Amino acid sequence: MEVAETLRTALVRDTKNRNRGHLAFSLAEWGVFLKGVRRERI
Repeated sequence: MEVAETLRTALVRDTKNRNRGHLAFSLAEWGVFLKGVRRERI
């Protein structure tokens, strides 16, 4: 998985299937996702 952050979005794509496009999330959505992932690791 690759993530590129712009000023307004986080773009996510599968590194094994780069030609299939990407998903775009607002930075707020991406932040909520990351908080959830971090919480699950504890």
